Order: sequence, then structure tokens, then C-alpha cells
Amino acid sequence: MINNAYHKTANGDRQVYVLAIDLGSGGFKIALISDRGEVLAGVEEKIATIMLPNGGAEQDPEDWWQKALRGPKKVLKKAAVPAADIVAIACDSQWSLAVPVDKKGQHLMNAIHWLDTRGGPYNRKITAGFPSVMGYGLKKLLKWIRLTGFVPTHNGVDSLGHVLFIKNERPDVYRNTFKFLEPMDYLTARLTGKITGTQKTMVPFFIVDTRRWGQTAYHNDLLKLAGIPKNKFPELIPNDGVVGTLLPELAAELDLNPNTQVVAGIGDSNASLIGSGALNDFETLIYVGTSMYLTCHLPFKKPIWSILEVV
Repeated sequence: MINNAYHKTANGDRQVYVLAIDLGSGGFKIALISDRGEVLAGVEEKIATIMLPNGGAEQDPEDWWQKALRGPKKVLKKAAVPAADIVAIACDSQWSLAVPVDKKGQHLMNAIHWLDTRGGPYNRKITAGFPSVMGYGLKKLLKWIRLTGFVPTHNGVDSLGHVLFIKNERPDVYRNTFKFLEPMDYLTARLTGKITGTQKTMVPFFIVDTRRWGQTAYHNDLLKLAGIPKNKFPELIPNDGVVGTLLPELAAELDLNPNTQVVAGIGDSNASLIGSGALNDFETLIYVGTSMYLTCHLPFKKPIWSILEVV
């Protein structure tokens, strides 16, 4: 076992650390980070995307999991930090993927990737209506924009499209699915044995009201629009909540304290903004990688149109 004597800073303060697990589209970045933002050690692991006919794209969650275990072992060996000083594990990941899991948090098939367009026809079907605006029923369009800020894509690359694809073309998997998860919530479930999500991680399913920070309930009107029952989705915990403690067998395997807390996950686009050091309002990150985006913090949320409030 690692020596549990606390590390201390030059002035004698106790130094604590977080094991950070980032699952990107092309692989893992895993690091041990101090509460002062110092990176003690890090490793990278590659993962593959399986491209399939008719717009299919999948990744193997078991490959994620094995590398999510292998990477920390390498990091902890490099860092040689006392187990008692590692107080939390935090997972962020690519999102707009759907992982169907059973009651034990075990995946039932490959994750449907954000590049996958096979759910497009089913998204187009549930979003259609009269009068139509660019293929969207106007009343549905206004409802989604008002409650979530955006709408299901017609090409089906969002998580709702992936679930609808599974429902219509993999009915056996859909029937046996206990919950549909995003990757960061899949990882925290495997680490803790507790299946949860948050308002922010469930955004790509279009079933959570995002107008007010901290919602821990699904929106009935959005569930009705999606055509998926609430029991197919995980319990929502606070955005800054703790999922649970590390499973004892994993603590033993990783040589960590079983009281190590696993905090609620987050999308990699959100995490990258904080990691870049852009912490203040209007400080902006332009990210270029497997995907590309521009993001920043705002001190307000501006409504789209006042007319949306009557829908």
C-alpha cells in the first residue's frame, strides 16, 4: 500500500488531489491534479470509433472502461501520492452519445456516437408538424427552444436521435435497457455502482428544462415530445453533486481510499473552458480538435423571444 502520510506545501498546509478522467472522442487523458491546479502526472490512451454503413458510428464502452482503469494506475504510480491525499475522482467526456445500460450499469451494446446519423429519420418524425418551419412543427419548435434552448437535430446526431434509433431498430436492446446514459455518467456509474445523471449531462436528450440552473426533475412536456418514458432515464442529482464513493473492489485495485468521492460528471466542452483558465465572464475559449467550438461564461441568460413564454 502507498504510504498515507499527508503531502504538505512549503507553509505546512495539507495538499490534496483529484484524479481527473477525460474521455474525448479519440481517447482518454487522465491526470492527477492538486487543489492548486498543478498537474502531477498524466497519461493518454487511444480509443477507436467504429464506422458502420448508413451513417453509423459507435464506440465500445468496455474499451472505455478498461482504459479508464489502466490509465489511473499509470498516473498514480508516476505521482506516488499518498492515497489519503486523493480526495475525489472527476469524470468529463464527449457527449451527445447514448449508452444503454442494465440495472448494474453494464452496457448492453456499443455506445451510439455523436457522429451517428441513423436516428435522423426518427428525429424528423417527432419534430414534424403544421405549420412547418424548416421541417419543424412550429409549436414543437417553440416549446423546445423555450425550455431547452435548442431542438433535436434533423440529422439525428444528438442523444435523443440515438435513443429513437435503438427504440425503432434495436427493440430488444431498448426493451432491456434500464437507463440511457451519457459517457461521463456511464463512467461514474461503473466507479460507484450508482446510476445518475444531471441537468447538464442530460442536455442532448432534450428532456430537461435548462432555464434555471439545478433542475433535478425531467420535464413532462419534453418527455411527451420525445416519446420516451421517464423511467428510461437516470435519477438526476445536483449539477455539482457527489455520485457516491468509489466501489471497494475498485479502491483496492487502484490502491485508493474507499472513501474517495466520485463527483458528478460534466461534458468536455464545459470542462475545457475551465481547464483553459477562462474563468471570468466573457473570457473565451476557441477549441480545435476532433470537434470545434467557441465557448465562454456569461453572467446572464437571455430569453430567445418573449413570445415563447406563451407556448
